[in-house]
Amino acid sequence: MFATAHEDKDVTGYESDRYPKTAHRDRDMDLHNNELGRRIGAENACVSEEEMADIIYREIYSSSTQFIWLHD
Repeated sequence: MFATAHEDKDVTGYESDRYPKTAHRDRDMDLHNNELGRRIGAENACVSEEEMADIIYREIYSSSTQFIWLHD
């Protein structure tokens, strides 16, 4: 709860990338991607930090990634 509490803090105005914070879509995307990141971390708990970065980057750039991107 602590790690994601900020997602509900400010739901008006604009994101740092100047896109509007409408219908919680940015929050939902962040929560979804955070959960995927946690799962990847748990499944690869014994790898080095460098290996973890490689695993995450491979997943992000995979054509079948489960990460969600709202805009480029």
